[in-house]
Amino acid sequence: MKWVKLHVSLLKNVNYRRLSIAGKITFLTALMLAGDCDNKGLLAVRTGPLTVKEVALETSLPPRQQAAALQELCAAAFLSMSLDGAYLVERWDEKVGSDSERLSNAERQRRHRNAKRNASNANRNAQSNVSNEKRNVTKSNEKVTDIEEELEIPLPPSGGYPPNARNFADLEPDVATHLELAAAENRTGKISAARTAGMRAALGAVLDECADREAFAAGLRESNAKGVANANYVRRCVRSAMERAGLEPIPKRRAAAADQAEQWMREQDRT
Repeated sequence: MKWVKLHVSLLKNVNYRRLSIAGKITFLTALMLAGDCDNKGLLAVRTGPLTVKEVALETSLPPRQQAAALQELCAAAFLSMSLDGAYLVERWDEKVGSDSERLSNAERQRRHRNAKRNASNANRNAQSNVSNEKRNVTKSNEKVTDIEEELEIPLPPSGGYPPNARNFADLEPDVATHLELAAAENRTGKISAARTAGMRAALGAVLDECADREAFAAGLRESNAKGVANANYVRRCVRSAMERAGLEPIPKRRAAAADQAEQWMREQDRT
């Protein structure tokens, strides 16, 4: 998709005007990224959802500020999170034009390509197309490899989790953001499989301790919005969320399970 629609009435939208500068920049960038992905408004490509760091590469925002801006847009309903953890531009159909507009644009492009093709020598044009295709495939493969090498967060080894590091079900997108923030702090943009497992185990210990998924989700999202990838800080946010909800807060000292998860992670890093 070569273009998206941006209506001038957006400037008068109260919710848009209340966004931070980072939020406004991120929203406009998200529109272009969604158009480039051409996946019904999803910020996702064939190999999976775009990460916080990949979005930050386009906005030039620091990863922590970028994560907070994405959370802000979700809270204001400009974006939402799909079940597979990809950001989705809300009301996408309004931003890509009607079917007739898209078809008219495609027809203009087709006529332009045909006129350009007829003006060139058929043999030279064929040879040029073959060369261009080879170069494009090579560049595409190099780009995908670079993204995988620099940005991909390794998955923990099968069977290598401590008992607490389980599947978080509907909270997996928030856990993924937490791990991406940790990876963004490293020069390589990665975290080891052992550290990934240990961080999931520490979060699992906090969830087990508070025994309230809504309070845990609120605390984890608050920590993510502030760009802090630390289970102890998540625990403090969860404790505050429980107090606000009128629930008996978890003790100030963290549970032994969290200590065990951290110890396990350190041992794995040494091996």
